[in-house]
Amino acid sequence: MTSVKKVTISLPTEVLQVVDEYARSEDQSRSFVIKEAIESYLKEEVERRTVAEAAQIYAQIEKSDRQLSEEFLSISSETLSSLKRKDRDGSTS
Repeated sequence: MTSVKKVTISLPTEVLQVVDEYARSEDQSRSFVIKEAIESYLKEEVERRTVAEAAQIYAQIEKSDRQLSEEFLSISSETLSSLKRKDRDGSTS
């Protein structure tokens, strides 16, 4: 069984009323509702941060891919130009 620690928190009266109303409607304790809310918040926050970090990584990959593509196109263009000059110079000689 998971160990339990008691903590004291301060909530605005209106928030506590909503928590109590919800707990009654779900036939749950105040502690259960607050625990579930905290767990849900933390899970969503971890997911949000993970998605934000992934978006940054993908943006960096996209930037790197774009730079590599531009470098490849530049090199390819230079190579093709060089080959065309060699063909042109070779065919006139």
